[in-house]
Amino acid sequence: MADRKLFIQTRILKKTIMKSRIFLAITAILVFAAASEADGQLYYGIRAGGTLSTQSETGILWTNDGLRQGFNLGVFGGYRLNEHFSVQTGAKFEEKGMRYNYINNEGTFRVLRKNDYINIPFLLKGTLGEKSGLPESWSIYGFAGPYAAVQVYEKEKFISGHPQDATNLTDSSKSPDFGAVAGAGISKKIRNGHEIFFELSYEMGLVKIDSNNPDYRNKASEASFGFRF
Repeated sequence: MADRKLFIQTRILKKTIMKSRIFLAITAILVFAAASEADGQLYYGIRAGGTLSTQSETGILWTNDGLRQGFNLGVFGGYRLNEHFSVQTGAKFEEKGMRYNYINNEGTFRVLRKNDYINIPFLLKGTLGEKSGLPESWSIYGFAGPYAAVQVYEKEKFISGHPQDATNLTDSSKSPDFGAVAGAGISKKIRNGHEIFFELSYEMGLVKIDSNNPDYRNKASEASFGFRF
């Protein structure tokens, strides 16, 4: 019975990962196709970087306890409203989660919780070029807006020992996740009007993501590099 349950869970996981890959591929194709017909007002790009995340109570912006290190990878597209403002969306895969202590009568054990999402932000972006005092080819920008995310993978594992009476640790998280994101970046124009950029962002989850700890929310800081076509 246990083997059959494991087999079913493995099949579901494989299907979920495949769906997320197809979703990202379709999103990339749509963004690229739209941008190719846009006469300069639409733009698109790719991004990748690192993520530091945790899960904590509402009202706590950040805690250095229990951080999980992960990565993010995605595509994006936007529309320039004018010289200084644009709207932007996209889709990215991001690793979130936390580390915490599991305590029972055998002692204290360290656990790594993995919660991976497909994240779709809806951003308003403001850009400063020459007025920022930077050289002509450089710009700085800020952005903010809401995001929606669907969980595509969940796992919890012991990273320091394994208690004999451990319970199932993989049934506590909830999906989807909703929240707000804000950040800033710097970009440089290169050949043919393309840009490279580096940016920092912070995501604050606003909904429950743990049925065992209903006050927990996702919190994540990200650093990303990218290429804007």
